[in-house]
Amino acid sequence: MKTILYAILAIFFTACANKEEKVPANQNQEIVIIPSSEDLELFPTLVANDPNYSKRNSRESLVASDLKIASIDREVEGVAPFPTLSKPIKVADQIEALKSYRKMSAHFKADQFINDPIIISTFQASYSKKILFDYNLINSEHYDQIKFLTNELIISKMGDYSTIIASLQKLKNNINEKSFNDLLERTNVQIQQSFEREKATKLMIEKLVIELETKNKLAVSNGASKKAAKEVRMMQFHLATLKNRLKVDRVQLLHKYSQEINAI
Repeated sequence: MKTILYAILAIFFTACANKEEKVPANQNQEIVIIPSSEDLELFPTLVANDPNYSKRNSRESLVASDLKIASIDREVEGVAPFPTLSKPIKVADQIEALKSYRKMSAHFKADQFINDPIIISTFQASYSKKILFDYNLINSEHYDQIKFLTNELIISKMGDYSTIIASLQKLKNNINEKSFNDLLERTNVQIQQSFEREKATKLMIEKLVIELETKNKLAVSNGASKKAAKEVRMMQFHLATLKNRLKVDRVQLLHKYSQEINAI
């Protein structure tokens, strides 16, 4: 499964006038998830308020998340491994995969993961898609289970609209009309939220690119100490990620998804 990397904009809503002041612990910190260049078809609307970010000094700071799907894979393998994929896919494998999913869902919502909505949402989105496509549930007649996974994709707020739309097309006329319309409406609401988020995020990225370019030049001019060199490498990595992100017109892709939803 493809590794999912994130750049996260931690936007601190605070009354601090000085950027070097620490953000009070009781202030809200909105963490906006930005997919990496590998995942530009994802439109996350997940917003987390994480008190850990209150330790940072800037109202707006770019941080690299160490969250990778590989770490989730390892956790799954240790707690509730999915059955080995075989060809053709067996119904028994689909059933076991769903059992593993439900067990891992409960696992990630408990104990050390309860305060990490990014872990939970990434698991929901990635593994729901895995069961639907890798285990070929999407081409079965197990409509209740397809509905369950479609709902998981929606509540993950990771904005995998391509997968959600494929599932909705499969579910149309095959589940209760009220349930179907609920899934459809919530997807539509999220797409509209993604439009607004995409516009706002683009402006934030443009601002951060300018700030990082300035900081990068300053760090380079400060000398070649190990600390300075490390900072330069990290900033150059972030700059490249953000600049690549700006090259893609994701709003057009959202328009496409919106049209597909309206056509269902």
